Amino acid sequence: MSDIYDDAFFHSNTIKETALQMLGVINHLNSLRKRQKIDTLISRGSSGCTIASAMLALSSIDLHHVFVRKPHENSHGDCDKAGHRGKGLCVMVDDFISTGETARKILDFANDNSIKVVAILLGSRSGETFFYNGHKKGISKIRVWHCGKGVN
Repeated sequence: MSDIYDDAFFHSNTIKETALQMLGVINHLNSLRKRQKIDTLISRGSSGCTIASAMLALSSIDLHHVFVRKPHENSHGDCDKAGHRGKGLCVMVDDFISTGETARKILDFANDNSIKVVAILLGSRSGETFFYNGHKKGISKIRVWHCGKGVN
């Protein structure tokens, strides 16, 4: 396996370590919410959905969740998304970025549906600080927060 997988969110030795990583992601979200009106999480795939679901369960704030489906994920309907967005801004959540395909698909979906993604929260411990995505409306530069160090 490559180093990116060794740095992945759920690559922890203990459940406690994974829980601390999740609290780190929630703490970063709470910090961002002090500056911006964020009320929606957006994710894709099983890792992103797992993280978003845990955040929804563990967070004391009221959040919405939009799940962007991968092709052929239609066991519960044939639409390209599930869930509902709020009226505010959106944060993408996932465990890590490797090739960038998941992030690009989420951001393309968001741009096509007038959803403003203001940050990317990852469970990984390190990586790039910004994610750049080309779209028909131009190039997006989005801040990436690596929250996998957990809480102190």
